[in-house]
Amino acid sequence: MKENIGKILNLLRQESDYDFLGCSPEMINRRIEMRITATGTANMETYYSYIESHPEECELLMQSLTIKVSSFFRNPLDFEIINRVIGYLMQNKAEQKEPLRIWSAGCASGEEPYSMAILVAELMSLTPCAVEIFATDIDSEVLERARQGIYKTDSLKEVKYGLLNKYFITHEDRFELQPSIREIVNFSFHDQLSNIKVPSMSIYGNFDIVLCRNVMIYYNSRYQVKMQQRLYDSLNLGGYLMLGEAESILERYQGSMKQVAPLSKIYRKNG
Repeated sequence: MKENIGKILNLLRQESDYDFLGCSPEMINRRIEMRITATGTANMETYYSYIESHPEECELLMQSLTIKVSSFFRNPLDFEIINRVIGYLMQNKAEQKEPLRIWSAGCASGEEPYSMAILVAELMSLTPCAVEIFATDIDSEVLERARQGIYKTDSLKEVKYGLLNKYFITHEDRFELQPSIREIVNFSFHDQLSNIKVPSMSIYGNFDIVLCRNVMIYYNSRYQVKMQQRLYDSLNLGGYLMLGEAESILERYQGSMKQVAPLSKIYRKNG
């Protein structure tokens, strides 16, 4: 079975230039089994033969392997904390006449970076400040949906009523973000394990806030180390990193990254 999984992943790498070999074996096996059921193939071996004769299945499998569940203001506690962080940073940046730089890594369909953009918009009247938000993912199709900024009710359960009325246009069963919010976020393709360490659109790192939530849990420990090193390097001194609920700072960074509040997965870079 392992040999067949390796062959499938090698085929994906040839077709997509993305290397899934670092992903959690349990997750990979589970997602491939789902595609085996969907295609009506019997096992890993016959599924591999199916992919070879049906190139479109590579794209469907890749989408299955990269799927992420997202929603606006997911984990409200962290967003309450990050809202205060944004206010504090915007004041400092305004005084220094520098832009506030934010990166949402693994942004999926855009709910996370747009949540940050809404917080920024709310604070802008109090502290006018230049803000640059970069959002990246490895799924080009989901990035295109994110740029459109149209969402169904399930994504909006944590959005306060006042913000919903202020920043969304209602269309029966869907909600469209106001252009003023969509224009704040720059979406682009980026593989966090590639040789390019930060989003190419950002030119350089020097981020004040980086969000990378529920991405590393899909990878083995060796790749998690590589990803955390890059996230750490991309942050300014005094910058903030927000991880997912099931993720934590690796031991090597515990002396230089301080948790900002109990029960939170937000850390401040101190050294």
